Amino acid sequence: MEKQNVSGKPTICIRMKNHAEIVVELYPQSAPNAVNSILELIDQKGFEELQIQRIAPDFVLQPWFDEVHMDQRYQYVMEKEICPEFSFTRYTVGMAGNEEIASCGCIFFVMGDGCEERLNGKFTGAGKVISGFDELERIMHVKTREVVCDMEGVVVREPVIPEVIQEITYELNGYERKKVVKRLEVFA
Repeated sequence: MEKQNVSGKPTICIRMKNHAEIVVELYPQSAPNAVNSILELIDQKGFEELQIQRIAPDFVLQPWFDEVHMDQRYQYVMEKEICPEFSFTRYTVGMAGNEEIASCGCIFFVMGDGCEERLNGKFTGAGKVISGFDELERIMHVKTREVVCDMEGVVVREPVIPEVIQEITYELNGYERKKVVKRLEVFA
């Protein structure tokens, strides 16, 4: 008989089109609203067929909603959840947003190396990758082309051959979901 995980920390499984899987343990104790937002979007199938369109070498990789996937339901922001105990390190998962006040409700990133100072205390940390490291490294090193980025000092690239998320599923592991608290303005 398999032992059930009742840690209270949900896990998500990112299944890529190539059948590789990346598993992330979410941290509701650090960012409950961000965790609930990710789970809600999974329920809405918002990540299905989504491309990883932003790779900043040695910084982050990030799925992105393009004009095909952008739905009004996903265009909201949330208050940032800054937890002093959470520290961005390699393979941590955070929520996109601006450094000042908001987190995007639907766009997450996985951190590469050397960005701790840039991210700690400025972005919502939502979890950490616990398996699928080879797939993350493969994606970080695929052939890319540069794309325009409005963030000073950041080089952003996108895969030449699309890297596509087939689906994301989750296990609650004893976690009790709550309603997502959204702000009215749209994330741009």
